[in-house]
Amino acid sequence: SLDARSGRIEIVDLATFGTSALVVDAAGSVWFSDGDKGLGRYDPTSGRVAHFGASGAGRVTVLMADPSGALWTGTSSGEIFELRAGVSRLALTVDRPITALSVDPDGRAWYLAPAAGRPGFVYAPADGSRPARAVPGPATGLSFSPTGRAGLPAPAGAFWLGVEAPR
Repeated sequence: SLDARSGRIEIVDLATFGTSALVVDAAGSVWFSDGDKGLGRYDPTSGRVAHFGASGAGRVTVLMADPSGALWTGTSSGEIFELRAGVSRLALTVDRPITALSVDPDGRAWYLAPAAGRPGFVYAPADGSRPARAVPGPATGLSFSPTGRAGLPAPAGAFWLGVEAPR
């Protein structure tokens, strides 16, 4: 970690062979995936690292912390889990790798995954409440404007703009 004000750098040994995803939650804890079936948390206040087994069949490839305090994980096998107050629940399975997670202005979690059986990618709420929306080409991420318009960067120096998320 780097404290930009003081210039202090802190290196933390996570006792893993690699880290494939990383996110800081609202409490300041650093959550990480070891790229396999493990999930961990570093508490910068105590300096302690804790390791947990991750739920699901796939590897945890994507992490997101939402404003309400939940931690969301996306797996290589298309599972999306919500971890809240130490309890993990399966939110959705889409049978394709989850490539990004994001939160809209209303605090709802969304996922990005390759489209099934056709070129392009799809994105939808992680609770399955709305049908997936598609973009015809590759996308490397997902973010939302304050008005709920989706932005999906593409690898060729372009991006896709989605319609505003209904409120």
